[in-house]
Amino acid sequence: VIPKWNFFAPTPGVVNFHLLYRDVLENGTVGYWKEIEFGKKRIYVAAIWNPDKRSRKALFDLTISIAQAVEDTGNQEFIKISTPYLTILNYLSNLPRSNISVATQFTIIQTSIDQEKPISLFLSDSHRV
Repeated sequence: VIPKWNFFAPTPGVVNFHLLYRDVLENGTVGYWKEIEFGKKRIYVAAIWNPDKRSRKALFDLTISIAQAVEDTGNQEFIKISTPYLTILNYLSNLPRSNISVATQFTIIQTSIDQEKPISLFLSDSHRV
């Protein structure tokens, strides 16, 4: 009946995860990485009207699921047929893009105060869009 909330967890989150994607163009050129922002700058009206909140939270949770699967199993082939992978791929494939884009690819990057450089946790295959 009472939800389990860990406001004061013994080990608070110390890492950040970033979801980036890039497109492959018709001529084979690979574009620059673009980051999907999970949290946008808050505005006052967001307390009342924030229709994107749930989709950003869902995307963040899917990213965390893949990062956790990488840590738990390390089985890249299993991850590539998982629901989180396919859902992120579907989301990214439906983003507006140039007419000359033929494929997309995404990566999950981990950053932390303790790390000097970002760590690439996962790199997807290129998928036709």
